[in-house]
Amino acid sequence: GARPRWQLWSLLRHYDHFVELATEVVVVTQDPLPELRIFHIRRGFPFVFLSDPQGEIARSYDVEPGSAATVVITSRGVIRHHRVARLGWRRSGSGLLRVVRGLSPEDRDPQVATP
Repeated sequence: GARPRWQLWSLLRHYDHFVELATEVVVVTQDPLPELRIFHIRRGFPFVFLSDPQGEIARSYDVEPGSAATVVITSRGVIRHHRVARLGWRRSGSGLLRVVRGLSPEDRDPQVATP
């Protein structure tokens, strides 16, 4: 499939930091489920992978065919970062980590009360 492999390795390099920030990394791809499972198992990535062969999840985030997106959704379900670009562009793990670190404590932890 057309998984952005370099981005996955970049996310993996920073994965411990995402975990420390109680952040879940989810990779959505149009790859069929059997192929995706094999890829996930062979590479041993700790991320959640979702198969979206019809592009339904992608379209729900305004991502058209031929494009890719980086979306940061808070623990309360609020989108705090949404960038769509043509395939070939990807946000690096360090860039995405900067976005997550910039979230307020309330956005990162549902147990933190909002004043």
